[in-house]
Amino acid sequence: MKFFADEKEFADGAPYTFDWQHITLICVMTVLIVVGLILLWKRSKKTTDIALITLWIIQVVLEFGKIGLFVSYHGFGILRYRYCPIHLCSMYMYVFPFFMWGRGKIKQIATAFCVTVSFFGGIINFAFSDMMSLVPALESFFGFHALLYHGIMVFCAILIGAKYYKMEKYDYIWVFLLLVFTSLPALIFDYVFGANYFFLRTGGTTPLGIISKHIPHAWIWTIIIYVLYFGLCVMLHYAAKLCYFIDAKIKSKQKREVE
Repeated sequence: MKFFADEKEFADGAPYTFDWQHITLICVMTVLIVVGLILLWKRSKKTTDIALITLWIIQVVLEFGKIGLFVSYHGFGILRYRYCPIHLCSMYMYVFPFFMWGRGKIKQIATAFCVTVSFFGGIINFAFSDMMSLVPALESFFGFHALLYHGIMVFCAILIGAKYYKMEKYDYIWVFLLLVFTSLPALIFDYVFGANYFFLRTGGTTPLGIISKHIPHAWIWTIIIYVLYFGLCVMLHYAAKLCYFIDAKIKSKQKREVE
């Protein structure tokens, strides 16, 4: 069945990124994200917990199903270069249990990570996934997986941020330290096997790729990307802080009007 065929079956030179299938699925996923948020916005914590856990299980099944297919086509050696689950967006699968079932500071850091880094990872791969440059979004399981997986990440990050996250002053520092820690396997694979997990050697097919191709050495780009990741953690932290400020002002105004 061609839907589950290897990516080489679609290697016809077609520009799949932002073709009509990609754009159509982005629009559909965006509508589903909005509808899902509306449906769960005022639901109980128990209902939201069930929804988040269900989506997490779907992600895990999708991810390891994808890996299983690639291994069946290419053998386990392929995991050294591309399909080992140590990408930036893969970290959500590992951090989510600490958000859902963790306690204290561990839960706080995991929650902040899901809201910030996972949101960014979802957004950037929603639009610029490496897989979307290789296969069509609607005709290939791998293209469909890329958009569905990252769409779920974006949805969950927004929902967690709105209903669970209580910001603390130095969250962005802890999030960055967790990001560095979780990137260590990727760093090893990148420099031992020549892979590009976490975008640590090049910017890949994202807009960062335009910049990284002008950097003379991979190690220089690695330093640059870590600096960018830290800046991202700071930016998303203060973006969330601004949202909290606006929300507080709106609620305060509504309270005064009621009185």
